[in-house]
Amino acid sequence: MLGRMYFRLRSVFNKLRLYFIYRFEGIEGVSRFIFTCENPAKVLAKFGAKIGQNTSVGNFLVLHNAAGDYSNLTIGSNVHVGKNCLFDLADRIEIGDNAVVAMKTSLITHLNVGESPLKTAYPARTGPVRIESGAVVMTGVTVRHGVTIGRKSLVGAGAVVISDIPPDSLAVGVPARVVPRKP
Repeated sequence: MLGRMYFRLRSVFNKLRLYFIYRFEGIEGVSRFIFTCENPAKVLAKFGAKIGQNTSVGNFLVLHNAAGDYSNLTIGSNVHVGKNCLFDLADRIEIGDNAVVAMKTSLITHLNVGESPLKTAYPARTGPVRIESGAVVMTGVTVRHGVTIGRKSLVGAGAVVISDIPPDSLAVGVPARVVPRKP
């Protein structure tokens, strides 16, 4: 009985804490809360992300460029997002059903060199990142803005994806290139 009451009080406390964090610190405060919370998926959904059923999101998730909420984030059902990922929400991130985004993966939706002399050569751009159903993105992958990783594709650990990966492909390397699958 005391155990249930403890967990109920803890749940109420966390909801109040989250309310005050959002009220006084905005979405950046919520992003800091998500970084260490036990169930980031519930908090993401509460603040505008679309999260499917049976989806797990690891802690230490870094959310960058969220403009007031997480509505630029859509994660399907039966998805696993590993720990220590970086999601740049300047544009949309869409992760399809049954996909895996392993730990330390970065999904980058914009390019902006600021006021650097490179500004004329590399003007600011944004574009969505799409990981289609059944795709697997392994540990430490970086996916650039405007890229789609096709259905049931596998991107090898440490790859840097700068262009679309077709469905049912294996892509590895820096920059990521499609290679033949070995049986």
